[in-house]
Amino acid sequence: MPSSVIREMRFDPMKRVLEIAFRGVRGVYRYFDVPVEEWRRFQSAPSKGTYLNSFFKAKGFRYTKADAPLAAVKNDRGYPYEHDDRQNDAELLRWSEA
Repeated sequence: MPSSVIREMRFDPMKRVLEIAFRGVRGVYRYFDVPVEEWRRFQSAPSKGTYLNSFFKAKGFRYTKADAPLAAVKNDRGYPYEHDDRQNDAELLRWSEA
């Protein structure tokens, strides 16, 4: 079922960073130190917005608003994730309506 709040999510299990792209003008937020088990619960939740507000936010993960959309997110060497020589893009876990 499509989410009315979240457009797309991308999780890097190596860095334990979850990026959430919200619908509308809210933009993209990065959450840090997210365990893979939490990602699995989040991405399999029937309602992403309910899970985000009722469970995920309550756990108090450190976060920041991202300056760039998901496609422009770069690794620590300045390359897009797709060109990260330490990690194949296929290893990033994603959720979207597409």
